[in-house]
Amino acid sequence: MRAFTCLGLSLLLGACTSAPAIRAVPRYSVLEIEGDLETVSGAITASSKLSGLGLDDDRVLLPRVDLDWNRNHLTLSGLDAEFEGTGLEGDVNVGLGSVTIMARARTTFEFGLWVAQYHRDLFSSAHLDLGLGLGVGMVDTDITITALVTSETIQTDADLPFAYPSMRIAARLGGAELVILASGISAKFDDGRVSFLDIDAGTRIPLFGSEGGFRGALDLGYRMLRGDFEYEDQGSDIQAETSIQGPYIGLGIWR
Repeated sequence: MRAFTCLGLSLLLGACTSAPAIRAVPRYSVLEIEGDLETVSGAITASSKLSGLGLDDDRVLLPRVDLDWNRNHLTLSGLDAEFEGTGLEGDVNVGLGSVTIMARARTTFEFGLWVAQYHRDLFSSAHLDLGLGLGVGMVDTDITITALVTSETIQTDADLPFAYPSMRIAARLGGAELVILASGISAKFDDGRVSFLDIDAGTRIPLFGSEGGFRGALDLGYRMLRGDFEYEDQGSDIQAETSIQGPYIGLGIWR
């Protein structure tokens, strides 16, 4: 895992040998979360579906910067979402027994993702680019579940660095451009494992500007993240299967 991460960083730095065209895109999105959560502490196992915890959609900014030069493309992006809600806790298993607890709980699920992806076009034409590359990233999860009656709290916090293969497809028709970034990984590390799929599909519609000056475009797209995480935190084993997705709109400006 460490060797893969170092290789990705070396390729990212080594590719930056000429001045790129820089395109900054602040994007606004409404994200929803679904999935399952399980916490194991000693003989006690607590599990719940995220939909049963009453988590509300989160309205977030999805910053992104694209650096393009020749057949090389470097994309830096971030996501910092916080889902909150009040719902019912799920099943609790103690030893060989099992009981369903219908207790109301307040839940906060914080999810952060920061990635850098480098792609090099293997095929490039006036209307279509197809590139492969590597990415490095960091997932930050912070989950807090508090029972409203007893005030008992389950809390986890973990940072998971990873590296992964990635693909970029760009199709152009007229002045519009469709760009799809798809990446994923399934890997084990010292304290657990991570399986991850990230798809970002967006259309750029030109609004103003011309070659050689500042230009602007409207970005319309959809972001989908699917993750399966297992890790240890403060003596507890955490398993989370999550799906975070939603549409976005943004304004890209570049020169």
